[in-house]
Amino acid sequence: MPLSSSQLHCGRSESMPNSRRAIVVAAQRPEMRFVQPKSEDQQACAVLFRARERLLHQRTELVNALRSVLYEYGHVVPKGIAHVKRIESILEEPNSTVICPRWFARNAEI
Repeated sequence: MPLSSSQLHCGRSESMPNSRRAIVVAAQRPEMRFVQPKSEDQQACAVLFRARERLLHQRTELVNALRSVLYEYGHVVPKGIAHVKRIESILEEPNSTVICPRWFARNAEI
């Protein structure tokens, strides 16, 4: 592997030539193992896994935000995703003090 092909893609620093030399030396050693690139199926599974993790974090964030707003209005909801129905029932009460009546009337027409 020529030294020029091991250039890093980040900004220049004092240790870049040393880093490139270290990469070349490591690649020339017989015990150096190369990793096979991931297949399309493996990459697709990884994308789905990361997307699912992101959705779970966003769902937790949303439920916690709703719990904190409801707490400010005097409604105590236990932790956990199992209590989402309870949050929904509080928000859908006809005389709920949580939702602004003007906002509710405007969006009920849609």
